[in-house]
Amino acid sequence: MPYISPEDISLSGIMQSGDFISNLMMIEIRETAKLHEVPAFHFEAGGGSIGSSAAIHKGIIYFGAQDNTLYALTKDGQLLWKFHTNGGVVSSPKILNEKIVFGCYDHSVYALNLDGKLLWKFDTEGKIISNPLIAEDTIFLGSEDQRLYAISQEGRKLWDFATEGKIASNASFSDGLIFFGSFDGNLYALTTEGRLEWKLLAKGPVFSTQSAKGKVYASSADHNLYAASINGTLAWLFPTKDIIGFRNPVYADGKIYAGSDDRNMYCIDFSGSLGWRFAAQERVVAPPLVHEGVAYFGDVGNNFFAVKEGRLLWKAETQGPNVVLPAILGDRLFFGSWDCNFYCFNLRGEKLWQFSTSTGTPTKILPPGEPVIQYSRPRLGSWKTEDLDLYRPTRQQGIDFEKSLYGSFKTQYVESSKEYVRKRKGY
Repeated sequence: MPYISPEDISLSGIMQSGDFISNLMMIEIRETAKLHEVPAFHFEAGGGSIGSSAAIHKGIIYFGAQDNTLYALTKDGQLLWKFHTNGGVVSSPKILNEKIVFGCYDHSVYALNLDGKLLWKFDTEGKIISNPLIAEDTIFLGSEDQRLYAISQEGRKLWDFATEGKIASNASFSDGLIFFGSFDGNLYALTTEGRLEWKLLAKGPVFSTQSAKGKVYASSADHNLYAASINGTLAWLFPTKDIIGFRNPVYADGKIYAGSDDRNMYCIDFSGSLGWRFAAQERVVAPPLVHEGVAYFGDVGNNFFAVKEGRLLWKAETQGPNVVLPAILGDRLFFGSWDCNFYCFNLRGEKLWQFSTSTGTPTKILPPGEPVIQYSRPRLGSWKTEDLDLYRPTRQQGIDFEKSLYGSFKTQYVESSKEYVRKRKGY
């Protein structure tokens, strides 16, 4: 395989839009035929797809959709109210002292009362995809403007912390520390006052975090699940064969669960050993809801699964990819789908009802109107010798791509590189 530099890659065109890409556009380029995935999050305006997990409070279900709306439903699927924003709502709402808090593609954080009336709005300088973290009566969430924000429950900025990459990470909290990832490749630990305690460098953008049992767990575009001690020492990493979904992992029942683009759901114990693996039919973007030992989750192939200890209990089908963490109330499961419907199933897999958003047209995913990606050589000293061929994203430029299934984008260089890497790794 010949050496391929970034200068060899065509920059003459604009990326084509795809139908769905599990909330991520993965552009994979590495020098010397190795791969590096650079995620970007760009949805076309309009459409009614659901990429927001639901929050349930006092029997009422709250979720966002790409039709610029936050919805409130009864447990029987009746609309109570809806609140309109100026952008799609991918961020999942959280409840703080009887306030509904969520981020939006219009760069803002919103707080509503339980009747859907606006209490306050906080503006950032980038799209918000991450879910709010509520800790010590404070709201923490990241933005594509590369900052993690700490916001009071009255909507006042307490502080912000700048990274060198976009933040789509769901943060977590433990032992007085806030943990989150950035597209700059770092897992960060901050105090609740915004002071950096430590950071751990991965080999790709770091997505969401989960803290439990004295460790913090983080997913990355480098295909690995990382486990670090609370003081920042790497404990172990668990490899998969593709991107780990950007809202993974979750902790439940003493295990860590993570879905991957390699079409598997993984259950991992605290030592980093595989408990079980379930092969889905397509990519698994979102983590599971685990209830009484059963993992409930979807894939981008329109499937929804109930799995116990790696064994399929039942499977249901929707009309679009399923990319959100389900919610549960009593014996009912609730989740939204990219097909513009919000579903309610019982625990036996029987559909009880579905609610349609304001439009039945699924949201398309496409590049931003401005240029997209440029590459620069890695910072010397940041990587091990064998990793110095890794290119990292800095400022943006357009790249000509060929559309593939669910909106993945490929070049001939990426395809040949992927085949080369697969042969070397034996898969």
